Amino acid sequence: MESDLVNLTIVKYGTNLTLISISLSSTIADLKNHANLALDSCLDIGNYIYENSTVLKNIPDIRKKRIFEIIPSKRAIGGGGVPLLFNSMEKPLMLNFAQTASEWNRLGKGMNLSGICVNSACQAFNLFVHCPKGFGKFNMSKEVHKTGCPKCNKNVKDCNNVFFFLCKYTVEGLIQGETMERKYSKTIDDQDEFETFENKDEDLKNWEYLEIEVSSLN
Repeated sequence: MESDLVNLTIVKYGTNLTLISISLSSTIADLKNHANLALDSCLDIGNYIYENSTVLKNIPDIRKKRIFEIIPSKRAIGGGGVPLLFNSMEKPLMLNFAQTASEWNRLGKGMNLSGICVNSACQAFNLFVHCPKGFGKFNMSKEVHKTGCPKCNKNVKDCNNVFFFLCKYTVEGLIQGETMERKYSKTIDDQDEFETFENKDEDLKNWEYLEIEVSSLN
C-alpha cells in the first residue's frame, strides 16, 4: 500500500528550496503552514493555482510536481518573487470585430485573456482562444493560472495578452529591472472596437507584480 506521506519540494521566492514531508490528507493551507509560507501566497502546482481548502491527494500527480511559491501583489517589490511573463502593454491596438467568430474567439464586456487550448479532446485544441474575465480586480499572477478555454474549460497555455471591451480599466504593476511603478487608467467605450496589444516576443516582459482593475461603463 502506498504511503499517505508525500515528500514535496517547494521553491520559495524563486530560489530557495524547501523539502517537506506531509500527509496527502492535508490541505494547501496545511502545506503553507508546514513550510512557513504566508496563507495569502499562491502555490503554482503544475501551472495551476489551488485554493487553500484543496486536499493534496486530489491534486493530480502531486508526488511528481515541484511547487513554486508566488508572492501576491505588492509584496513582490524588491522581494525576488517568481515573475510573471506577460505583455508589457506598451503598444495598444484598437481593432474592429470580425464579421464572424468561432465560439472560442468571442469577447465579453470587460477584460478578456488569450491563450492556446491544450486539451486534445477539445474542438479548439492548439488554437488561439479568448477567455472572458469580465469585471473585477485581478491579480494577474493568479489569473493566468486559472484561465480556461471557453469551449472545454481546461487551462490554456501561453496566457500572456489581454483584450478590453466596453469598460474602464486601471493597470498597476512593476516590470522587473525598473524602479518606477506603472499605474494608469483608460476607458474603452466604442461598441464596434476593442483594445489589445502587440504581442511579439519583444513585447513580453517579466512583471514583479501586475494588477488590473476593470469596471463597467455604467
